[in-house]
Amino acid sequence: MQALAQELGSTRNPKSPTFTMLRTYPISKKGLSRLLHLDAYRIEREIDLLPLDLDEELETPGTILVIEWPEQIPEWLATHPHLALTIEIAGEGRRAILS
Repeated sequence: MQALAQELGSTRNPKSPTFTMLRTYPISKKGLSRLLHLDAYRIEREIDLLPLDLDEELETPGTILVIEWPEQIPEWLATHPHLALTIEIAGEGRRAILS
């Protein structure tokens, strides 16, 4: 997350949103202005997403949402267009797969 935020022009170092579930960072690259970072690990029911107002947050132009533990919210993801980025530890380095 930190490398992605830096690449997108964030001047703030992202922290895990574990307790707040959602953090927002200003970014400035390729027409993007805001990075939302959601940690869905503690989401037990997708209705728990409602207080976060994600649909409203995503209406802001230039907003990108990054979700950790997306497997916790499959129904929400099924109704929202998205790309998947998988980061795996491979030997001495890391490998990223975008699909």
